[in-house]
Amino acid sequence: MEPTRSPPSLGQAPSRVGVRSRARVRLRIAPRLTAAAVSPYNPKPGGSAMDFSRLFKTTFDQFVKGIVKLILFTLVGCLLCFTIALIPTVMGGLIRGMLRYVREGIEPEFDELWCFDDFLQILWLVVLGGIAIAIGLALLVIPGLVLMVWWMYALFFIVDRKMTFIQAMGASRRLVTESGFWNHLVVLLVMAVLNSLGSGLAGLGTLLTAPFGLVLLTNAYLSSTRENTAPTQAALRK
Repeated sequence: MEPTRSPPSLGQAPSRVGVRSRARVRLRIAPRLTAAAVSPYNPKPGGSAMDFSRLFKTTFDQFVKGIVKLILFTLVGCLLCFTIALIPTVMGGLIRGMLRYVREGIEPEFDELWCFDDFLQILWLVVLGGIAIAIGLALLVIPGLVLMVWWMYALFFIVDRKMTFIQAMGASRRLVTESGFWNHLVVLLVMAVLNSLGSGLAGLGTLLTAPFGLVLLTNAYLSSTRENTAPTQAALRK
């Protein structure tokens, strides 16, 4: 008959088998804890509804406040685009100027429109992104429309976060997906309708709808990245 083994006393060291088994359990659990700790934001599928009333009111207030400079800034940018080589520069300058205006209430300066920062990244975005969207539109429209919504903030990420065009396209897609694809589709459709109405008035209406659309898109980007886009009292007094 084998002698019975008494349970270890409180002061007795644990067996090697027990130590190894607990170590294996900790090794299996540790990666999960690490992954959860690294991820600061775990959005729900589909995102949350965008506050459109606040978005449009904020955009309208900012547009009315700086209407003259915003119209002139956009008009000069459009004229510079007749020089095809300056299109990436103008696109970056328009976004840079609108970001400063919406964030700080500082009116955009014309020299932003011929600043060559991020020129190559914007050029790659325009060429390769444009080709992909054109192919998508040719394939029953819907794939191209999806790409347009996914990448509608890519230019902002290049100018604002200094990303490469590939990083910016990925960041824009994640932002749209996490904050609600349909929210941003509505923003894009509103801009398309406004620009269509503006171009219908012998093109003169575009002088109003184009800068308004840029301010709207900037507010949508900043609100989706959790930045407060409501004008501060200091900005309104400037």
